[in-house]
Amino acid sequence: MNVKKNAVLRFKSALICGLMVVSVGARANHPLFFPFVDVTSPLIGTSQAYEDEVTFECSERESQWRYCAEFNYYQVPVFAYFYSHQGQIDKAVLELESSPVNFTQLQYNLRRDGFEPVLAVTNNGRFDVIERLKKAPEYQVNAELVQFINQRPIDGEMEMTWVNNSNNANSAEITATLIYKVETLTLGFTRTK
Repeated sequence: MNVKKNAVLRFKSALICGLMVVSVGARANHPLFFPFVDVTSPLIGTSQAYEDEVTFECSERESQWRYCAEFNYYQVPVFAYFYSHQGQIDKAVLELESSPVNFTQLQYNLRRDGFEPVLAVTNNGRFDVIERLKKAPEYQVNAELVQFINQRPIDGEMEMTWVNNSNNANSAEITATLIYKVETLTLGFTRTK
């Protein structure tokens, strides 16, 4: 009886520890990445960047400063490039394994971080969300956008532009560009302010 009870307790302990690790890991981001998903975070200067076990300087030219890092964007593992302009890191490009699942997950993550899609372009056409919102209610435009995205072949290319939907005029402006190709999947962020 005690052996069975101990086995159940060990299983419950392992399950709880596993859930704690998953829940903490699901929210993990990288400090250089925060300003691209949180409009209240200030831009980071190049002098504040540092090397650690997942972050390293990876410039290909002396004239172009660049840092690289590996981390999870929520639960999606990414390899990131951070670029600077006038001493501040104002651009990030995330690369990851190209798959329909990762493409969908990145869209979900962007929505979680307060971004809204404004344009989707495929080889077969384009869907301008802003123009459609002038003619139809939001719920209808969302349904049409999902239909447009799902009409492309699984191996078809797509580029989507997203913007942060902060209503604060003093907050940063962040544009995200999600590019899906069979061989690559990238998500680029550009930030002003």
